[in-house]
Amino acid sequence: MTYPKIRFVIAHLGNPWFHSAAEVVYKNDNVSVDLSALLLDDVSQIDPETVDELIIKPIRFVFRYTENPSKFLFASDWPLVDIKSYKQVIMRAIPEAHWDKVFHDNAAALFKL
Repeated sequence: MTYPKIRFVIAHLGNPWFHSAAEVVYKNDNVSVDLSALLLDDVSQIDPETVDELIIKPIRFVFRYTENPSKFLFASDWPLVDIKSYKQVIMRAIPEAHWDKVFHDNAAALFKL
């Protein structure tokens, strides 16, 4: 690796290229994904089937494929997204055992906060 200290974050989980993003994250220690803005506005007002198809399923796929919870960062794209409702959806997609990492610890480590 030419620049071993550089870190990359694939925004929006690579939307719409979830499979490609999953492969890049899986194969590269220095690549993470953020979970921002897979849908916009107040997602609690969006049809649940649409939320499942466009947010829950892609996150679960990439999460399982990469096998590395430390590669995921919660992000919202506020003010384009209602943070409270978006966080609730992300909590449904990520196993509870990894919430601390996804909602805080991973970003703190990546950005040295």
